[in-house]
Amino acid sequence: MYAIKNKKSQLFAKHTGETNGYGQYVEYPWELVSDINQAQQYTTFIHANEIAFWHLDHYEEWLIVNVETGEETPMQKGKYIPV
Repeated sequence: MYAIKNKKSQLFAKHTGETNGYGQYVEYPWELVSDINQAQQYTTFIHANEIAFWHLDHYEEWLIVNVETGEETPMQKGKYIPV
């Protein structure tokens, strides 16, 4: 399993599931939590990386964390933005 961590704050991203009352998610349905076990977790590195790239704040740096080993890898952008 993989979680997404903010490099600066060292907190983990959690999807709140908050909607606007019409069944649509609010503009930014994310919060940061200190416990990796409360964070949103993904079964693959690729899925976590895509969520970090497409859905989280682009002004922040994100790390993809292997929940079992603690290994941290910077979010990969080259797949989506030409380098």
